[in-house]
Amino acid sequence: YEAACRRVREQLAALPLVQRQERCRVFYDGTADDTYSNFKPFRFALGGLGFLKGEQFFHVAKALLCKDLATAQTMMLTTGGPALRSLGREVENYKENGQAWENVDSGWLLLVCLIIKLAQLQPEHASGNAALCTELEQERALYIAEGAKDDARCGIGIHASERGLMERVEQFGRNQLGHATMAVAIASASSR
Repeated sequence: YEAACRRVREQLAALPLVQRQERCRVFYDGTADDTYSNFKPFRFALGGLGFLKGEQFFHVAKALLCKDLATAQTMMLTTGGPALRSLGREVENYKENGQAWENVDSGWLLLVCLIIKLAQLQPEHASGNAALCTELEQERALYIAEGAKDDARCGIGIHASERGLMERVEQFGRNQLGHATMAVAIASASSR
């Protein structure tokens, strides 16, 4: 799937600038387009663990992968994005156990992002996410990118509101959150 998303991005980069702007949707928390942000609150559970937003699950998964149960427990009681990111940078045992998280090709980042996006579309969230479901069905033909300037793994490594963004498509980072959103858009459209 990741290879297919990269091909879509390569096709996007080959288009004239006006068409790039029509065929790419760049979102990010704190900008006018934050629809797909992991910072938007929504409750979901995996097994007995409940989460208040995707960003919380993202960092708990990282801590658990690194076998840092104490930090994961603290993250379960933390909902603020900056606080979660700070805790995420302090995960113990990262050097010994974080290789799978660090290696984008391991699939861990994409899997975690997919779980978050799929959780948002579950029936129990239908009333709060009706607009999201509709958008995902409509967006399946677009390249969807998280415009995070400080994250070239989950995002594109360029801020969503940066001038000349569409002129730099070839420089986009791995965009795992955007690719997960695209996957859910395709699955959502196929299931309806």
